[in-house]
Amino acid sequence: MSVAALDVRDVRIRFGGVTALDGISLTVAPGEICGLIGPNGAGKTTLFNCITRIYRPDSGTVRFGARDLLAVPRHRIVRHGIARTFQNLALFVHENLRVGAAVRGKDRDGIAADIEYWYEVFPVLRARAKQIAGTLSGGEQQMLAVARALMSRPKLLLCDEISLGLAPKIVAELFAVLRRINDEDGTALLLVEQNAELALDLAGRAYLLEVGRVAGQGPAAEFRDNDAVRRAYLEKAAASPSKLSHAGIMEAARTQEYRPPMFIDGIKWRMAPSAPLGILAFRPFQWDATGVAFKPFGDVIDISGKYITK
Repeated sequence: MSVAALDVRDVRIRFGGVTALDGISLTVAPGEICGLIGPNGAGKTTLFNCITRIYRPDSGTVRFGARDLLAVPRHRIVRHGIARTFQNLALFVHENLRVGAAVRGKDRDGIAADIEYWYEVFPVLRARAKQIAGTLSGGEQQMLAVARALMSRPKLLLCDEISLGLAPKIVAELFAVLRRINDEDGTALLLVEQNAELALDLAGRAYLLEVGRVAGQGPAAEFRDNDAVRRAYLEKAAASPSKLSHAGIMEAARTQEYRPPMFIDGIKWRMAPSAPLGILAFRPFQWDATGVAFKPFGDVIDISGKYITK
């Protein structure tokens, strides 16, 4: 492998008394597509937050080329060639694209050309140009998130769960765009995906995270062919909580095959098998309280066995 564009070494971070990342190491080569898979709460987004300096790790190093990213102020990360998608966008659609290109300074002609390019790739964004980003559909918001991130012309794009909750047609469009920018521009990609099948189809190499540790790494094809990975992350995708019937969830809970967890920013809390069935649930938005983000987990049920709906 060539010299790594991104080199993460032995990164650790704790929140209170809980270890969220426990010695994570990974590399992404220039122009490589690398998948980062694992269950919700494994630490995938927390790792992204360390790479982009939203969090500062307790220990370890994060380098991009020859540069120590932990010595770079967070607002300057994008200037060094790293962009990421975000799940919550504000401003108008057109403003988001301009904000994404802010690091390009006075390149007015190039910025205008790129905005036009993304309007051609995602025509719905042109129609929504004067609409507040938060009022777009889920698929439209992810299109905007990808376009905004790529307006900076990064060397490395960090994609955070861009398939989450989207229709298969929209997901296919988004992943086709990612393949194209990798093929045409050589943009390296690090994909955080709970949908392992999607990530492994696009990536050449992958890492598996579990409870803050790297549980496996290697060619994506080997992950797809691995019986244990397939059972845990591929075959079970068809039986995700959002697709199980009410009766199916109750039966799974009774037989202890399924225990819906609660997640607090990459930290997974799961009820003991002997505990009574009672789940604390949050609506599908992110709520920040003193720096701790609460994230949803598909469909869940309350203590009476009824759905807490989205």
